[in-house]
Amino acid sequence: MKSLHHCQEQQLHFQISKLRSESVLIHYTTTQPQRKCPSLQLKTPIQHPSQESHQASTPKMLLLEVERKFRRLAVDKLHLNSGHPPFHSLLYRGQQTIHDTYYDSADFLSTRGVWIRRRNNNWQAKIRRGGDYSNSKFEELSTPAAISAYLAELTGGTRTDARDQFGLTPMASFTTVRESWTADSEFTIVQDVTDFGHTVGEVELELRWDCGVDRTESEVERCRAAKMAEMDERITAFMRRYSWAFCAGVPKGKLTAYFERGLGK
Repeated sequence: MKSLHHCQEQQLHFQISKLRSESVLIHYTTTQPQRKCPSLQLKTPIQHPSQESHQASTPKMLLLEVERKFRRLAVDKLHLNSGHPPFHSLLYRGQQTIHDTYYDSADFLSTRGVWIRRRNNNWQAKIRRGGDYSNSKFEELSTPAAISAYLAELTGGTRTDARDQFGLTPMASFTTVRESWTADSEFTIVQDVTDFGHTVGEVELELRWDCGVDRTESEVERCRAAKMAEMDERITAFMRRYSWAFCAGVPKGKLTAYFERGLGK
């Protein structure tokens, strides 16, 4: 078992460029028009469904997921739960292998805080909505149709198809072995080790929230921000209480480490 005392605290200085992400994910679907990207040529005309009256009366469920990174676990065998104080409960969730391929078009997306990836053959989009590296806010899209609609809105073009990789090209590809635990019945602890030798961990907390049908957009945003701030405070308190489990220091995301090693593109 390694103790926190043996984990060297490092101050990692790197430009905020390729990825400042994955700390807070907001799972819902909206669009926000921005500048056009001539390189994304789309093939299917945009179809605007006329379902406003139905949508206005349908409650909107959001999955709020707050994540805080850490460098790595400070112990080799977390499941022994031998630190002080010990977790109230700790359940090992096992190990999984994740393969990610990230896509872009001449850095058009990444420079706008948009990350399109194919994870184990499932398409995902992460859209940064604010925050900083250690505590960022992201909207996540998880269906090809939603991703296609968002890219069409972003580029001002027509919709692309997942079969054509949405008109994008691969920029990074790597495999991660992830171990995960559920602590104190609701906090998820994960540690990722990539095939290029980088390790990083996260503590996650999720909340399914019905934002209702009568709130205005600004009211929803205020409520969402308040709930996420509360969740982040709970994670901070959790990591402080069980500081023996987490190495101190500045964590580095997987994509940042990938590009810093001269990989990709």
